[in-house]
Amino acid sequence: MKKRKALIILASFFCLILVPWSGIASAGGEKLIFATDSWAPYYGPDLKNNGFIAEITRAAFKKAGYEIEIKFMDWNRAMQMAKKGKYDGIVGAYFSEERANFFKYPDSIGNVEVVLCGRKGDNIKFTSLEDLKPYKIGVLRGYVNSKEFDAASFLKKEPVEKTEINIKKLLKGRVDLIVDSKAVLQDRINRNFKNAVGKFEFLTPALQTNKLYTILSKTVPGYEKKAEDFNKGLKMILEDGTVIEILKRHGFE
Repeated sequence: MKKRKALIILASFFCLILVPWSGIASAGGEKLIFATDSWAPYYGPDLKNNGFIAEITRAAFKKAGYEIEIKFMDWNRAMQMAKKGKYDGIVGAYFSEERANFFKYPDSIGNVEVVLCGRKGDNIKFTSLEDLKPYKIGVLRGYVNSKEFDAASFLKKEPVEKTEINIKKLLKGRVDLIVDSKAVLQDRINRNFKNAVGKFEFLTPALQTNKLYTILSKTVPGYEKKAEDFNKGLKMILEDGTVIEILKRHGFE
């Protein structure tokens, strides 16, 4: 029940731009290899079928005749390897103008609410980023949060590699705030910091609600056709109820 309440309602997961249906030419069982980080509850090597975002990605590509394999690794390594064409793309990325130089963005497969999290009792409030100047803020290295936040060089940001490190630093008072997906923070706290549940508070308003994408490397030939096929496959699994079935398997009723 906590997991369901922690995540955005079903309707907000899918902001699909429906494409005109003209049929999908079979890809002949072509295999695509994607890279990504572990980012529960959205995707990860220890989640059922690698998580609902990974399963939706597989199902959409399967409709177009592609076989999908997902490699899990450090996020920055995944991005760099995919940029070079070592992998076909990345599962679960936000949009940024810099990334769009290297990756083709098909239709979105979900929304992620990006928030600031502090210690309960500190009562930190903000109405603009300028209000956050006095505070040390833990961020994830190489991650996109919001355009304004990421460009705010006047803020004291301390990058780390993992969400869990940021949570530990926040509990120990080494940072005043951390920024991440609200659902991811809730998942990590509930699973890995059970003794600290209730010691955190999420600041409002959210920094941004970001769309989530499975993106294709422009270094790999045929990326535009693969993106087009993915969009058509995604439309099909939304219409035939496959997406609803996947969400139910992952606990979203």
